[in-house]
Amino acid sequence: MKKLNPRAVIFDLGSTLLEYETIPWPELGKKCNASAQAFLQKQGFQVPGLEEFDNAFEEVKEISRQQAREEYIEWSVPQVTRVLFNNLGIEYNDDFVDDFFSAYYEPVERELFIYDDVIDSLEGIKGSIPSFIDPPGGLAHFERPSSPALSLYGPRAERFQPRAYRDGRTVRSFDG
Repeated sequence: MKKLNPRAVIFDLGSTLLEYETIPWPELGKKCNASAQAFLQKQGFQVPGLEEFDNAFEEVKEISRQQAREEYIEWSVPQVTRVLFNNLGIEYNDDFVDDFFSAYYEPVERELFIYDDVIDSLEGIKGSIPSFIDPPGGLAHFERPSSPALSLYGPRAERFQPRAYRDGRTVRSFDG
């Protein structure tokens, strides 16, 4: 039997290292849309009521989903947000879209938890094989680690704290 010498190990984040699908997607989507709508109201924007806002947001998401299916491309909430803002006449910049996405994502953050064996497993292989963890929303939301070691790292690492460590540990970099 030939011995394998892997040069990399890639972990899927969702439902492998951490879990965020603790409630059905339709229910989670409504909570995310409600959080996003409340954010816009707090910012002083005149936005449709919750049901109408939810329908408008879901409509632009569905258009992107359909395009993704037809053209084999990915879509993202920040990308769709820009379309929604244009439809609602809301002026925006990239920072505002990021803040909106953070508000949208809050219900997901409340549901996050890291599986009990993840920390020990990652620490066990840390540094032995160059790897990275692909966060929700892609690497654009995280800084790349400065070393080739395993990393859960970046400006939004705090997103993984809510229920992540039931034993009181905090999120930290697995970098080097």
